[in-house]
Amino acid sequence: MPGCAANGCPGTRQDERRTWMAAAGGEGSEVDRSVVTPGNRRQKLEEAIARHRAGRLEEARRGYREVLHQDPGDPVALQFLALLRQQEGALGEAAALLGRAAELAPQEAGIHLDLGRVALAGGDPQSARRHLEEARRLDPRSPEIRYHLASALFQGGQAVEAVEMLRTLVEAGQGGAALFRLLAEALLESGDPAGAREAIERALAIEPEDPRGLELAARMAAGKIGRESGPVLLDASELNRLGNQRLAEDDLAGAEAAFRQALDANPSLSDARINLSLVRLFRLGETERGREWPRVRPAAPFADPQRTLWFAFPSGTNYGWGLCGNHLRRHLSPRVPLFDLAYDDWEANGGKHLPGPLFACMGAENLETIFPVRGARNIGYTFFERDLTPLARENARRWDLILAGSNWATEQLAAHGIEHAATLLQGVDHLLFSPRPPRQGAGFVLFSGGKFELRKGQDLVIAAFRALQEKFPDLVLIAHWINFWPASMDTMAASPHIRYERRGETWQEQMAHILDINGIDRSRVVVCDVVEQRDLPALYANTDLGLFPNRCEGGT
Repeated sequence: MPGCAANGCPGTRQDERRTWMAAAGGEGSEVDRSVVTPGNRRQKLEEAIARHRAGRLEEARRGYREVLHQDPGDPVALQFLALLRQQEGALGEAAALLGRAAELAPQEAGIHLDLGRVALAGGDPQSARRHLEEARRLDPRSPEIRYHLASALFQGGQAVEAVEMLRTLVEAGQGGAALFRLLAEALLESGDPAGAREAIERALAIEPEDPRGLELAARMAAGKIGRESGPVLLDASELNRLGNQRLAEDDLAGAEAAFRQALDANPSLSDARINLSLVRLFRLGETERGREWPRVRPAAPFADPQRTLWFAFPSGTNYGWGLCGNHLRRHLSPRVPLFDLAYDDWEANGGKHLPGPLFACMGAENLETIFPVRGARNIGYTFFERDLTPLARENARRWDLILAGSNWATEQLAAHGIEHAATLLQGVDHLLFSPRPPRQGAGFVLFSGGKFELRKGQDLVIAAFRALQEKFPDLVLIAHWINFWPASMDTMAASPHIRYERRGETWQEQMAHILDINGIDRSRVVVCDVVEQRDLPALYANTDLGLFPNRCEGGT
C-alpha cells in the first residue's frame, strides 16, 4: 500500500521501519536502495526533490543516488543531483552530471539553462553563452534563460548587448531586483551612469535590504562611479546600515569601507564612529595565513558599548552548548543590547578588554575561562558532572557571578567556598516541544538519546534491549547517540554491562560493530545520524517510550 505508513494507517513491518527511519532524519543508502523499484522510482525522485527544496541536502543526495542506482539514465535525477553539487561548490561534478543529462535529453531547455548557470558560476561566460543560446533556441520565450544569457554577455565584456536584452525583458513586463541590478551594472559599464542610477533605485525599491544592490549604490555614493551625473544615492545612515550588513556577513573590509563612507557623509554620526572602531579592532586579527580573529556580530542595534552585553557562547542546533547559546540569544536580545562574539578561534582574541559586561560559557570542573576576553564585569555559565578540582576556587575569583545549570551544581560550588553563584535552568522551548497524541502503528518503539558515553548510560539500554528483543519480537529501538568526541565515547570501555570496541570510519560503522558484538538484532535498531533540534519533536512523536538511564546530569 504506497503511502500507507506515511498516512498513519496499518502497514507492514517494513512500512513502519521506513516511517521511523524518515523521522530519524533519512534512511541509510543500503535500506533505501532495496525499496527503490521501477514502479516507485518517480515517487522516490519527487521525495528527494522535496527534501532538496527543504534544504535537507544529505537526504536529497541519497535519494537522487538511489534513483540513479535503479536507473543511471534518469535525466531528471542527474539534473537535480547536479544542482545540489553546484550548491555545495562542486562545479566540475555538476557540469559533468548535466552534460550526461543533456546527452540523454538534448531537447530539455532547462538542462542547457543549468549548464549555462554552472559555467557562469565557474567564471566561463563563453561556455555559458553557448549553453544558454541552445536553451533559448529550445525555449525562446523563457525570461529566465534570457536573463542568464544577458549575464553571460555582460561577464563576457558585451555590456551593450546585455543592456539591450535586459531592456527587452523590462519592456515585456519582467522586473526583479536582480534584473535591475544587472541592468545597472551593464549600464555603468556601457557609459550610462544616469541610467544605472535609475536602475539601481528600482532594484532597491523592490528589495531595500539587497546586499549587492546596496553595495553597488554605495560605490556610486562614494563618488567613484557616476558622481558627475547627479547626487549620491545613500545618506550616512544608509551607509551605516550597509556596514552593519557587511559585518553580519563577516565582510570586515566591506564593513570598514561603508562605515568610513558614512563618516565622510556625516562626521558626527556616532553609531558609525563606534562601528568603525570595533571593525578596526577586530581586523587586527588577520594572521599570516590570512585567517581573521573572532569578531563581534551585532544581534541588535546598539549605541553605547558600555551598556551592551557582550555575549560569548557558541551556536548550534544539535549539541548542548550550541542550543543553550541559541536559547539565551533569543531571550536576551529583545531585552538588552546584545553583541554576539564569533566562535571561530577564541584563543586568538585573548587579552582583549571589552567596555561592557561579558556573559560567557565556562569550563566544567576547573571553571576555566574558555574565551579569554574580559569585560567590565564578568558573568560565567557552567555545567559539570564531576567533582570540582583544586583549580576551580582560584579560577572562580575571575568571575563576578557564576551561573550553574542545576541546583546540585550550585550547591557543589557553595560547598567549595564559591558563594557568588546562582542557578540558571535551561527550561523547555514550548514553541517546539509540546504534548502530542499517542503514536499510531504497529510495534512498540523505544527512544534513547544523548551522546554515546558511560555517563549517559546507553550501555544499560543495550543490555536491556538484548534481553527484551527475544521476548518481544515487535520491539524497535531508536538510538540518537551520535558522539563527536572519541575520548568521551571511549569511556564505554569501563562498562561492566556491554563489550566495547570502537571500530570503523563512520558513525554508522562504529555503532554497527558495537551492536553486533553485543548480540543486538540490527534490523530492529535505527541508529540516527545528526538530527537537528527542529526535527526532534517528529522523532519523539514516532516513539512510545523514552529511556534516560543517565548516571549523572549537571544541567537537568
